[in-house]
Amino acid sequence: MALARHSALSRHVQLARAARSYKATAATGSRQFSCNASAMELQSSVPHKELLRALKDMVPSLTTDSYKGQAGKVGVVGGCREYTGAPFFAAMSSLRMGCDLAYVFCTPSAAPVIKGYSPELIVIPELLDSRDFINVHLSDHSSKFRESIEPWLKRLSVLIIGPGLGDDALVAECMRDIVAMARKLQLPAIIDGSGLNFVAHTPDIVRGYSNCLLTPNIAEFGRLAEAVGVQLDGKIGVQWQQQHLSDHSSKFRESIEPWLKRLSVLIIGPGLGDD
Repeated sequence: MALARHSALSRHVQLARAARSYKATAATGSRQFSCNASAMELQSSVPHKELLRALKDMVPSLTTDSYKGQAGKVGVVGGCREYTGAPFFAAMSSLRMGCDLAYVFCTPSAAPVIKGYSPELIVIPELLDSRDFINVHLSDHSSKFRESIEPWLKRLSVLIIGPGLGDDALVAECMRDIVAMARKLQLPAIIDGSGLNFVAHTPDIVRGYSNCLLTPNIAEFGRLAEAVGVQLDGKIGVQWQQQHLSDHSSKFRESIEPWLKRLSVLIIGPGLGDD
């Protein structure tokens, strides 16, 4: 029986977006907290119990008339010759959190391995890898690629881009094309891992993408900041992270504010749930 729950990833995006517009009152006392577009603001000012309560409220009740797909359909764009574990764990995690269907868009060389991990996953080997397709450019196959991918994207509730995507140039072109299609469909997206490195090369692909969530670690955070011309104070590393987050992220907010304005996307940065 299909579990009547939205995917945890979709709920996370919904909660973060809702927090941008509303004020909530904590259950313990009359203190009010306000949340803006930054996820750091959300995490630093909302009590943990309130977050859990809000998440639980988003989970629909299990009913006998539920049908498969009603509880969410997650797509994971990731998986190449070297990396097959990350997209598998991302997809399986969504299923274990209650999502009904999980799709993995990967390169042909990664497909048999990922499919062999679990029969529950729907594996679509449509990403082009230059090592599998010699002297091939996405521009030569763009129309065909879009025709093969877009129908799948229209089925999804949320898209995760980057786990195990690797660094192949042709894969990067595919990823950028998928982001463009997802934006057109107004599909909520989460970009992580290798996907963030591609964003650092061409930040315009997510600029103004209000349904997009970036989840960089400390090194990826530094590369993204540099990509959009934001000068961070000091050398990016563990010490920088500790110094800028020791005072409940006040310095971090000041340093990242120009970045948020330039990209207009939601960012969950290092030290803000990246434990």
